Amino acid sequence: MSRVVALGTPLALLGWALVGVEVVEAANPDDVRLAWNALDEQVGLVILTPDARRALPPQLEGPLWAVLPE
Repeated sequence: MSRVVALGTPLALLGWALVGVEVVEAANPDDVRLAWNALDEQVGLVILTPDARRALPPQLEGPLWAVLPE
């Protein structure tokens, strides 16, 4: 079964853990890139904060992803 992960700044992701989403806090671009590269094959969806998305390359290899609105 796939997992859902939310990736980005802690303040923007406060509520996601309440609905069962695994929250990965990444406060700066380097942390975002490290966290993205550390995702395992069990992750089926990554919810990204807008800042996290901007820290990643335009073409992403890996799981399905979605960006939260600004």
